[in-house]
Amino acid sequence: MKGATRPKSSAEGFVHINALEFIVVIIQFAAVITRLEDCDQGLSDYGVYFPNRPPNIPVWLVESKNMVTVAWERKATSASLQGQGLVSICAELLWHRHIQTRCDHLAGSLNVVADDISRNDFSLSFLPALKSCTRSILC
Repeated sequence: MKGATRPKSSAEGFVHINALEFIVVIIQFAAVITRLEDCDQGLSDYGVYFPNRPPNIPVWLVESKNMVTVAWERKATSASLQGQGLVSICAELLWHRHIQTRCDHLAGSLNVVADDISRNDFSLSFLPALKSCTRSILC
């Protein structure tokens, strides 16, 4: 877009891309915990997720193309104030449920699905764009 500028990091309400990427990890982690708690309450079957039997401490693999996300998850620390707040939320989730996390870097060339979704051709009507995205996910 001609003339468009990025907001300054000092602007009120500014959220850095690294924080946004880590928020996605937190949401995924909360979803994993919810699913495991559903299993504990008999609302879902462990066998679907753990065919042999549930492990004492499940391992959750996170793959991110954002190296800061990988560092924040592995070290559980951040120099930025936004990062510190988000890392503390992640730590609370870890405290809530015994899960081992493993965050690995996913090279950009392998990040096909997320890139297809985030770099959609918005000049297309909604349905063809959705079909294009769905094909990428199912391939």
